[in-house]
Amino acid sequence: MRAVILTADLDIASLIALELSAHFECDRMHECENAREYELIVCDLDTATPPVYMDGRLVTFSRTEGKGMLPRPFLISDMISLCLCRGERSITLDCEREIAVIDGVTHTLTHREFLLFEALLSANGDTVPCERLLSLAFDGSTDKNLLGVYIHYLRNKLERERRFIYSQRKEGYYLDLEGYTVC
Repeated sequence: MRAVILTADLDIASLIALELSAHFECDRMHECENAREYELIVCDLDTATPPVYMDGRLVTFSRTEGKGMLPRPFLISDMISLCLCRGERSITLDCEREIAVIDGVTHTLTHREFLLFEALLSANGDTVPCERLLSLAFDGSTDKNLLGVYIHYLRNKLERERRFIYSQRKEGYYLDLEGYTVC
């Protein structure tokens, strides 16, 4: 399989190409007129123009945050996960910057939202008790209404196309990860 990395930044292009070389034969360019020849297109929106032909093969990054792009600075491992999981329903969690990338869309989370989502994701579909979530995100508060408000915030941010955060009545919350790859 072939990949093209579109950027004027030779350092980042070399790093991405090195990491992707186990999975793709990589080319590096400033512009790509023959995008249809590649199974993966990685595009730096700060220095290159993405090809018009976009069908799930495009992974973008930029200094400015936007829908569907990985914000700079990023961990190279996040970029590689995004490249390898594209086209699939995927969830990637960046613990350093407290962001979630779901189906290629980057979501910036507050610290509390991140703690809650991380706990739910690490439970692998099992119910996480309300008490545990409260102790992790709210320093041991017992206010379940406060937890409900933050779960609502998470749902509004993360559940665009499909609901996957569920409540287990009077017990806690869980994620339905069927059909998702957690990268």
